[in-house]
Amino acid sequence: MNRIRLLLRVAPALTAALLLTACGRSQHQYPTQGATAIRAAVAVVTPVTETRYAQSPGTVVAAQTARIASRLTGYVRSLAVDVGDHVQAGQLLLTIDNRDVEAQVTQAHAVLASARAAYSDAAFNYERYSNLYRQQAVTRQEYESIKRTYAAARSGVSAAEAGLAQADAQRAYAEVRAPFAGVITARLIEAGDLATPGRPLLVIDAPAHLEVHSQITPRAYAALGTGKTVYVVNGATRLAATVVQLSPAADPATETHLIKAVLPAGSGLAPGAYVNVQVPVGTYRALFVPDTAVVTRAGLTEVFVLDRRNRAQLHMVRIGEHRGANTGILSGLTAGDRIVVHPGDVVGNGSLIEPALP
Repeated sequence: MNRIRLLLRVAPALTAALLLTACGRSQHQYPTQGATAIRAAVAVVTPVTETRYAQSPGTVVAAQTARIASRLTGYVRSLAVDVGDHVQAGQLLLTIDNRDVEAQVTQAHAVLASARAAYSDAAFNYERYSNLYRQQAVTRQEYESIKRTYAAARSGVSAAEAGLAQADAQRAYAEVRAPFAGVITARLIEAGDLATPGRPLLVIDAPAHLEVHSQITPRAYAALGTGKTVYVVNGATRLAATVVQLSPAADPATETHLIKAVLPAGSGLAPGAYVNVQVPVGTYRALFVPDTAVVTRAGLTEVFVLDRRNRAQLHMVRIGEHRGANTGILSGLTAGDRIVVHPGDVVGNGSLIEPALP
């Protein structure tokens, strides 16, 4: 009876042990040190010289921008463009109600006609009194009075002509046209609104000539100069831009300097886009390994490194940027390490490796 009870107590523990053993056998078993050598491609980690960059945010702006305003006071009669429209130099953008200007033009014509009539009478009297004065038929005082009237009438005609020219010029201002070819980036008024001199109505940018403006650190500023190259990154796009302006005065709040760099034609960027500006500030030694050499297990990123006995040893690494088919290694490896290029599922920790060329 006691023997039966002992068997009942031991049976569950034996069953659990058997299950654990079965589970352990189902897992991948790495080769032991005594296993046959595995032929695998091996590469030597060689450092490369890389450029170190100081990075700062930037904004794409149009090198040529115009805030369109009217020189007349009047209501906007019509708008011929909207935001996003491409316009040509001289193209009509909007019209201002110019009835007041037309009234001024009509009045100027009337003033000119009156001035010319007065001049005609004054010229006739001046010629007549000149003859009479030569004949001593009128006094010098009478002659001088007529002469002054004639001169005033002639000046009146000149003034009236200038007034008409000014009124005609005001008429031309009723039509607001594009000063250069570009894109409408802002509309600040609606049809029927009152336009006044100096009030912006539209904003037009010339997208063919773009710049990047950025606030950079003193270290980056010290490494730059006019004509130097910086790099502009927007998503997967990376462009070289030429520095055209550097502000020597730092912003007192951020201790940064403003730079302006010209983007190449056909950059594909648009005014207002946010970019990352990279300024070369020096070099450093970097390590890269093939992507296939990096393995991830249990959330750990590792690389197989051969020791002096050609045994594969897992080294935990911290990876950086990916470049083509290679991965940058920030820590965990040193120059000269021999690594397994394609470990796959065959190479394990402690495996004996027969090195082969990758």
